[in-house]
Amino acid sequence: MDTRKLRRKAELQLKGSAKQKAEVVRALSAEAAGHLIHELQTHQIELELQNEALRLSQEELAIARDDLMKLYDFAPVGYITLDLKNTIVKSNICFANMLGMPRGGMINSRLESFVHSDSQDALYFGIKAVKSQLEHQTTEVCFVGSDNVGTDNRVSLWGRIDSEPVLNDAGTLERINLCITNISDQHNAQLLLEHQAFYDTLTDLPNRQLFLDRFEQYLLKVNRSSLYGALLYIDLDNFKIANDTFGHSAGDDILRHVGMVLEHQTRASDTAARFGGDEFLVLLTELSGDASIAAHEAESVANKICAQLTEGFEIDNQPFQIEISVGIALFSKGNETVDDIIRHADIAMYQNKNKLKSPNKTNDPITIYSGRKHNDINDRLNAYRTLRSALNNGEFFIHYQPQVDSNNNVYGAECLLRWGRAHNDVVPPSDFIPILEDGPLIIDVGEWVLREACQKLVQWQSRGNGFSDLTLSVNISAMQVSQKIFPDRIKTILEETGANPNRLVLEITENMPIRSIERTITTMRKLKNLGLSFAIDDFGTGYSSLAYIKSLPIDILKIDRSFVRDVDKDENNQLFVNLFLRMAKRFSLKIIFEGMETEAEYRMLLSCGSGHYQGYYFSKPLSASDFENYVSSTFDHNVSLKH
Repeated sequence: MDTRKLRRKAELQLKGSAKQKAEVVRALSAEAAGHLIHELQTHQIELELQNEALRLSQEELAIARDDLMKLYDFAPVGYITLDLKNTIVKSNICFANMLGMPRGGMINSRLESFVHSDSQDALYFGIKAVKSQLEHQTTEVCFVGSDNVGTDNRVSLWGRIDSEPVLNDAGTLERINLCITNISDQHNAQLLLEHQAFYDTLTDLPNRQLFLDRFEQYLLKVNRSSLYGALLYIDLDNFKIANDTFGHSAGDDILRHVGMVLEHQTRASDTAARFGGDEFLVLLTELSGDASIAAHEAESVANKICAQLTEGFEIDNQPFQIEISVGIALFSKGNETVDDIIRHADIAMYQNKNKLKSPNKTNDPITIYSGRKHNDINDRLNAYRTLRSALNNGEFFIHYQPQVDSNNNVYGAECLLRWGRAHNDVVPPSDFIPILEDGPLIIDVGEWVLREACQKLVQWQSRGNGFSDLTLSVNISAMQVSQKIFPDRIKTILEETGANPNRLVLEITENMPIRSIERTITTMRKLKNLGLSFAIDDFGTGYSSLAYIKSLPIDILKIDRSFVRDVDKDENNQLFVNLFLRMAKRFSLKIIFEGMETEAEYRMLLSCGSGHYQGYYFSKPLSASDFENYVSSTFDHNVSLKH
């Protein structure tokens, strides 16, 4: 009961006697004291409860503090606090573990002492921005581990730093809190992607894109100096042969070997790159300011590369000599572009290929570009690239020149390659066949001709009336013959087309260079076992006539036009014809006289006992449809004569 109520009660009861009044006062005092004691007891209990609650709160706070410290120390990110001098005043255990050192060893150390030299600028500008702008900043730096402090030997991790300024009540910067996230995996993945984008995956050399970028940058530098640079254009002459003969894995081994050689034989300031396929470029920088000395320096590097590439290489435990052609283009301050210099080196390389094929060839695989003679080579190079497009665009076709016997029966034809965007716009074979033979494209074109011939034989097989027994002769190149897989390629074509191999004749020219007579014989015998026949074309014009007859498994001799021309008048040619006929009889060979153009020539050869001919006297090379009409009309004519 509160005081006001007691006072009111007393006023009501103090209207009696003094004794009564005294009793009332005593009663009221006792009641008030009781109430006061009760209130004190109540307050004491409440205070004790509050103290207990406070104690529990303090315990919970201590637990929370411990948990927070554990989270701080063992969070998956590093936490540090810097003072205004970039000194570490606080660090969690995670960051210490990131760098492989005790936390105590980091306190009072400057943060930059744990940062790689390449990242010092990034760290400096990141912290500076926090101090000046008083705002959150993010930067990426490379940290070094405990055994690398002060060195650049090993990178421990890449970290993303999120920096947060800590201000006092006056708004002044007191310290900086940093959160460091380990982004090494992401960074390494990014580096890998960048590496794959700019480096060849097989050789690990810079690819075309990176090389051209570096070349452009260096050319800007050259234009501000008096020093020469040089570009080496390296082409593997026998790569396709090796690739087709031994398989793609062997081809990859060759390319990797070339990559290692180029990397070892060039300086750090130079750039070697795989430019595409089996072509490599080497950019030599900062050569002499004297052109002749610079040329000697470039040639010296090229010689070292050639020497190392052409020795001590094996495929399937068999020695294999890599054959290369190198073109060198010097350049200095001037108006030449990157494309110009690459084209000049390409031309020099192409010129070297022709030099190695010439009768007066040397063993030097290196040619330095000379602007005085490059026009013809440049034209041939462009023509070769055009021919590659022609094959892809279906611009090649075949003409067929009939082959007849002494009874004027058409028994076969020679397949002659023609090129033109339209059949009435044909490029002379003499203008493009030699260019095709300059490179591996002749292999692809040769296979196309073989497939076309086989498909045509299949079309004629069921036609009858002079067609079912026709044979087709196809010219093959030295590159095709030298391929170990050439028999397998022909077998595949025969199986895919269903052609009769007994109706297919492969022609090799007498002057065709054969690098390995043993391999050529093995290849020819494999093909003869399939049912094919072989003919030597242009027989009698080279120095290998008798050797070829003696060593190669030949079935047919095609006598060159030079012995047929005016045979009716030229006694020497008559002597050679009789010699060829006796030789053919001795070795059981069939003879075809090529280039017959007059009736007198035909009559003379007929009188000598020969029986197979080819030439304009009978027919020029014909399109497929015209040849079919020619065979049909000849067959019908001969049938009518018999009746």
